[in-house]
Amino acid sequence: MRAGRCRAEVLDSLARIFQLGTLPEPGPYGRLVGLPITPATFALSDLVLRRLSSLWMPWLGKRFDAETATGDNIMLPGVRLPSKLLWPGYQYLSLGDGRYTAFRFRTYVGAGAVDADHRVLKIDYDWDENPGFLIRAILDELVLVVPGVYLGKALLRRDSRINSTWRLVGYFALRSVASGASISSTAEQS
Repeated sequence: MRAGRCRAEVLDSLARIFQLGTLPEPGPYGRLVGLPITPATFALSDLVLRRLSSLWMPWLGKRFDAETATGDNIMLPGVRLPSKLLWPGYQYLSLGDGRYTAFRFRTYVGAGAVDADHRVLKIDYDWDENPGFLIRAILDELVLVVPGVYLGKALLRRDSRINSTWRLVGYFALRSVASGASISSTAEQS
């Protein structure tokens, strides 16, 4: 019972912090270090996902190009082999430093999919170049919580593209590389 109550309190606290966040203006640019905070699916699967991500987290963060309102994700090289099971034809692009980029996105400002009264930066993965299974059904939403630090919601589309509803599946944070703010990730040190 305690674990369930604790989970609910954590998710409630994150939802409140997200509501207090503001639309990032100007939007993020360049490389941002990523930190997965917690999944928000179901109690049992959250426990399994947290355990797996504590053992191996190939996601390092995101890169934003404010000029083109696009970006991509930065990944460790070890992600390529297991991802061949899910997306056999998908190609990661090498950054030349042992890291790879994946899953391009476009950004735009809009009302939150879950919090319609809140303006957020949307990170939309629904591009033909991304894998159709899972990735194109993801929409991230980002708010600024302190200078250089962003809180994000990962949402998953439940229905068709025409009549979409979104379900919260997790929270993550991003930190500007130039920011002195202190969120860290074990993946960042890899």
